[in-house]
Amino acid sequence: MSTLIIALLVGCGLAIVHNLGPSHAKTRAFGTDWNMGPRDENPGEVPVVADRLERARVNFHENFVIFVALVLALEVTGRASGMGEAAAWLWIAMRVVYLPLYAAGTPKIRTLIWAGSALGLVLMAVDLVR
Repeated sequence: MSTLIIALLVGCGLAIVHNLGPSHAKTRAFGTDWNMGPRDENPGEVPVVADRLERARVNFHENFVIFVALVLALEVTGRASGMGEAAAWLWIAMRVVYLPLYAAGTPKIRTLIWAGSALGLVLMAVDLVR
């Protein structure tokens, strides 16, 4: 299995973590009965952390689509070099760090970490076209 496919699998695991975060935070606030029910009623104000985790989830998935496309393009074309592989791991590392920073409400540093993940995507694209 290639390094890029392993990175893709790790990214899929990270997607699952991002998907579970907001619902776990809401379940802690509103209870298991709410979570297991139809969730038709408004249970009250959503906790700040749950809201942050939801925004981080959306942000992750917006960027994950690009990551997946680049991994597959590099893999299919056989154009991946050490730079593309390192860039994929840079993206993964930055996204792992991004989630707890977002949940904690950390300003500025979180944005720099996001920029680091964006750099990873750019470097993957550069590896593809060079």
